[in-house]
Amino acid sequence: MKNIRTGHKIIQKEGYVEHAYINLEKLPSNPSLLHFFYVCEGTLESGSEYSFPHGNTQCFHLEFSEGGELYFSSRRKVRKIEKDSVYIEHPGREKKYYTFRNTGKNSIRRYALAIFPNSNFEPIFHLQQLDIVRNVNMEKLSSSIRSLIRRLKEKKECSPEEISINLFEILTFLTASNSTAENNSLSGTRKEKLSLVMTSPQSFPDLKSLLDFFKVSKETLYRIFRQYTGKSPMDFVITARLVNSCWMLLETQYPISEIAGISGYECVSFYSNAFKKLFGMSPSHCRKYGFAKEEARKILNTLTGTIYHLS
Repeated sequence: MKNIRTGHKIIQKEGYVEHAYINLEKLPSNPSLLHFFYVCEGTLESGSEYSFPHGNTQCFHLEFSEGGELYFSSRRKVRKIEKDSVYIEHPGREKKYYTFRNTGKNSIRRYALAIFPNSNFEPIFHLQQLDIVRNVNMEKLSSSIRSLIRRLKEKKECSPEEISINLFEILTFLTASNSTAENNSLSGTRKEKLSLVMTSPQSFPDLKSLLDFFKVSKETLYRIFRQYTGKSPMDFVITARLVNSCWMLLETQYPISEIAGISGYECVSFYSNAFKKLFGMSPSHCRKYGFAKEEARKILNTLTGTIYHLS
């Protein structure tokens, strides 16, 4: 598979400088990888303002800033993007106008990332369901974006696999941030909370994160999971991660070591043993011989079937 060629574009306005890296390849044809259209980093000086139009594209557009005030307006309304929040604009929406304003004493940065839609990844990241992700650790997210920019700047041409893994890390972090936000605001039913654990198991690294999310005692948490899933809380999370990893083995070209890490395993051999115990075959066998995806779905349905009968 040939490398991705990128172009470097510099935008300079009064008080504002932006470096954008644009994918020069044609629209992506490989559904097993995530592809970006552009990524940019802009710096706004103190007391300055920068306005620009955006919208009606084929991509998901992620927009956020480290400080300052960021607004977007359409024909219907003007909306401010809150502090520590990421706005996600969906493909094909009407054109909006963004305004980036710095009323502070120091220069601040704005970041934007455009990612092509990918139906194979939608079951993990649910971008169609996201609008604004709040309470984001901006330092960590900015670091991930800068890592992508640095890779594009230094290499000029990057392998699609490298870029896809970088984008996967960014979207995984956003998914986890969204789950944390829901953790602080969700007052819905146990069905909703169990469903969120099922769809975003990577957001719950340990028992404490589940206790904080459900806001119940340890004994009550175990009773909920045993009653509605037949598993202990962490057994449920681990199984959901392994099911997601099965999907990644079949639908992506990520190295098994990367998939193990995404699934919460620092040691590949531990991941392989857990995978084999659940699916009856090793990850490499699953990838090589095309283990039926329906089996993974069947296990996931069995794992979560009782959730959908909750009142």
